Amino acid sequence: MHPVVIVAGGYGTRIKKFSKGNPKILLNIDGNPFIYYLLNYLQTHGVKKVIICSGFGHLKIKKYIYKNKYKFNKLKIKISYEGKKRLGTAGSIRSAIKLLKDNFIIIYGDNLFNFNFKKLLKMKIKKNKSGLMIIKKNDSNYIKSNVIRNKKSFFYKKKSKGNGQYYDYGILLFRKKVFKNLIKFKKYDLSDICENLSKKNEIDFIITKKKLIEIGSIRGYQVFQKKIYEFYKEISN
Repeated sequence: MHPVVIVAGGYGTRIKKFSKGNPKILLNIDGNPFIYYLLNYLQTHGVKKVIICSGFGHLKIKKYIYKNKYKFNKLKIKISYEGKKRLGTAGSIRSAIKLLKDNFIIIYGDNLFNFNFKKLLKMKIKKNKSGLMIIKKNDSNYIKSNVIRNKKSFFYKKKSKGNGQYYDYGILLFRKKVFKNLIKFKKYDLSDICENLSKKNEIDFIITKKKLIEIGSIRGYQVFQKKIYEFYKEISN
């Protein structure tokens, strides 16, 4: 069963007026930090092991997990700290390499999904691929598209210049070797890794129609606040 890596090292610049100096994953929503809903979702869907890749606000995240670990007793939670130097989304995963298995799932620390994780936990990556990405057709006016469809094939492009039809849903399955080959303590962005693998046809794409709510933008945060009970009840079943 694949472990789940939560990328949670961002500053939350776009929502700083709401985050009050806290990392995005600790953003307060109806009395609980966002990480509460995310971890509850994961343990409800059969996840056993979670690695949180932290950076900004590391000690605050660590303190919350320590004080509230009884709420997530179905999860084995490890926290990896990238250090004072910001290493980017992929660089922070590289710094946690010793905690990872050969294949592992990556999710973003500002996304909450209505996706069946149980199937993904046992899913295998094709022999000629290095990973796979869950994508969704873009029916939103505030989420940017970054996946282009060309006939039967897909291509991930970090900056699609408005011609993308799909977007990265925020759930990825990767081989450990992708990150093991990166230089330790060097900054890497996960989107650059994905684009490079896409160019070499080493990444698979799976389309989902399931809902996604993100809190990385003011618009996303406001939507989640309004629909929290409706959405959380739905994903917890």
